Amino acid sequence: MTTSVPLTIIPGAEPFWLPASGDIGCLLIHGFTGAPAELRGLGDQLQQAGISALGVRLPGHGTSLADLVLHGRRSWIGCARAGLDELLQHCRSAVICGISMGGTIALNISAGLADARVRGLVVMGAPVRLVDLHYPPAELLLMLNRWRDWGSPDIKDRSKWASHIGYRLAPVPTTIQLIRLVHETWELLPDVRLPLLAMHSRHDHTVMPINLNWLLNRVGSTEREIVWLDESYHVITEDFDADRVAQQVISFTNRMARSQ
Repeated sequence: MTTSVPLTIIPGAEPFWLPASGDIGCLLIHGFTGAPAELRGLGDQLQQAGISALGVRLPGHGTSLADLVLHGRRSWIGCARAGLDELLQHCRSAVICGISMGGTIALNISAGLADARVRGLVVMGAPVRLVDLHYPPAELLLMLNRWRDWGSPDIKDRSKWASHIGYRLAPVPTTIQLIRLVHETWELLPDVRLPLLAMHSRHDHTVMPINLNWLLNRVGSTEREIVWLDESYHVITEDFDADRVAQQVISFTNRMARSQ
């Protein structure tokens, strides 16, 4: 879509490029209504471990709700693909990593991907079904109440609330775009065959943990590593488990770098 809203990025919500000494890089894709900042700490730890990190800013995010409503799933997917292309201009190989909707986008762009330079996929708290009757009624009610009362970030560590960058509302047209993205990606999951690291909090109030089970039952990846977290809510990269998450991503990425 053509943007007619003045584009002013919220301070701290900028995309980032953190080059490192190694040959492999990690594409970092943030979540719905979020910003690259929710992955910046992970990016810093990747860089310190010799892994380059590129954090994209999905169109409409990190600016204003008026800007967000002008964009949708096609532009978000296009941004992630462009980020992967840019990363591969600097690194010999790459891992795609996304949190929340960013994980859904990572799954989407990985489906049928035949580029041998892309070695693996990291998915954190990704929705693969939304507003779906497959949800147990109690979990569906909890999720819908959470979306209605979006006033605070879904982070257990309250000391991180003030610094978290993200919208506190989601326009209806944009939410519909999210739902369509999730439904379309669900159809593509059997074609996702990259080695997979999947992480999810058992106490996620935004994307119910059952989504990880659904993902594992449908995704085509045969090489899988599953990590359940107990000390965080949804935004695991900014919560009490952040260091554990970073170490898991570093270990997985290094293993993928050695795989070929």
